This record gives sequence, C-alpha cells and structure tokens, in this order.
Amino acid sequence: ARGAILSCLSPVTDVEAVKKDQPFFANARKGDKVLIYSAARRAVLYNPEKDRIVEVAPINTNTNTPTTSSEPIVP
Repeated sequence: ARGAILSCLSPVTDVEAVKKDQPFFANARKGDKVLIYSAARRAVLYNPEKDRIVEVAPINTNTNTPTTSSEPIVP
C-alpha cells in the first residue's frame, strides 16, 4: 500500500524449521525476507534475488505471526 510503514524486516535463515511450523513459509528459500507491516496487519515474504513477492498473509498484531487464513484476525 502506498505510504505503508515497514515495522520489521527479517531474513529467512532456517527454511526447514519454519516450513514445518508455518504454512506461510511453504515456498520460502534461504535469503528471502519477511516484511511486517503492522498498521496494515500484513506479512510479506519477499525473494530479493527474483525481485518477487512469494506470499502475503494477514497477521495477528498481538504476536506479529503470519496466519494462513485469508480473513484478518480480529483481536
């Protein structure tokens, strides 16, 4: 979204560990970036090598954990 403020940026380092626990990371590769936009309540998995968005998911703003539902979580 235009003007969205990035709250957190984290690299994906242990792909197998996150793939087991969270479907959001099913197509993740080492070096991908997780961008958290708290105000928009969205997490974005981004592949900088291909300059592509891999996955987008709503987040629960209480934990900043991507969810697998297409519906936003209401705290």
